[in-house]
Amino acid sequence: MKHQQNETHGAPSTRTRRRRFGTALVAALGAGALLAAGLVQPQIARATAAQDPLRPTTTLSAAQRATLLGIAKDTWKFFEKTVDPNTHLPLDNLGPGETKGTYTSAANIGVYLQSVVAANDLKIISRPEARSLI
Repeated sequence: MKHQQNETHGAPSTRTRRRRFGTALVAALGAGALLAAGLVQPQIARATAAQDPLRPTTTLSAAQRATLLGIAKDTWKFFEKTVDPNTHLPLDNLGPGETKGTYTSAANIGVYLQSVVAANDLKIISRPEARSLI
C-alpha cells in the first residue's frame, strides 16, 4: 500500500502522519515497558532470593512427624505392590481385589519416580535400592 502524498508539496498526508505517529507511540510504549521491567527485575530477584522456599516456616512435633512418616511408609508399600514385575513400571488400571491392568501412563511413571526419590530421602528405602528402581 503506497502512502498518500500531499499533491502540492510531496509531503505525507495527514492520514500517513497519524499512522506513523501511532506506530512510533506503540514502539515507544513497548520499549518503555521493557525498560521498566529491566529496572524492576534486580529488586524482584533480590527479594525472592532472600526467601528460602525450602526452609520450613513451622516445626512439626514428634507425633506429627511419626504420623507423616507412617503415611509415607504406607504409600511406599502401595507402590511396591503395584509395580509390574516384568517392566517395573507402576500399573495404571487397578480394579477390586487382585485385578490389575496391563498398562501405565506418563503421569503414573512420573509420580512413581517422585515416590522413589521421596522414599529414599525419608530413609524408607536405601540409596542403592532407589538407584535400581530408577
